[in-house]
Order: sequence, then structure tokens, then C-alpha cells
Amino acid sequence: MSSETVERKQGRVKKFFPAGYGFLFCVDIPVDVFFHMNHWRSADEPVVGQQVTFSLGPSKFPGHADQAMMIRPVINAGLEALAKPIHDDAIEIGVNGGAA
Repeated sequence: MSSETVERKQGRVKKFFPAGYGFLFCVDIPVDVFFHMNHWRSADEPVVGQQVTFSLGPSKFPGHADQAMMIRPVINAGLEALAKPIHDDAIEIGVNGGAA
């Protein structure tokens, strides 16, 4: 079994658009991370709030921030992953994410 040498990040799907792209939230990264469905590693479409792991790779557009690659949903996140509120206004995912 080969080991991945690429650092894996954890985050959540913040937005997903039917056009086949979206954005992830990750507490380690100060900006939302762009992703394209070409890098989504699941037969199911992304769901807002869904926990994922991913790697960062260069954007195909010069001057743009790195984008998410090899995105995999966290399988055993349970219903708790979908129960956390996601706001599409000034409050972003993760700001109050740890509060119970």
C-alpha cells in the first residue's frame, strides 16, 4: 500500500453550484477554497455542510489561489454533520462551528 505524501486538509462544503463547482471552508485557510467536480471523488453530489478531506493544488488559472483536489467526503460523519447550521449571509461556516 503506498502512502500519500500530499498533506490532507479537512473542511466542509460551503457552497455548491449546479454548474459543477463550489467552495470549501477550512479553518486552516483564511479564504474559501474553490473546487471543481473533476476533483470530487464520490458518485454523490456535494451537499452544503458535508465534511470532506482534500489536498491543495495549483489553479489552472495563473494568479489564482490554490484549489481543492482529490476531495473525498467523510463517510462516517453521521447526521451531526448535516445538522450544523450553514448560513449564506455575513456569518460563515466555522465561525461558531464548535459551539454546542
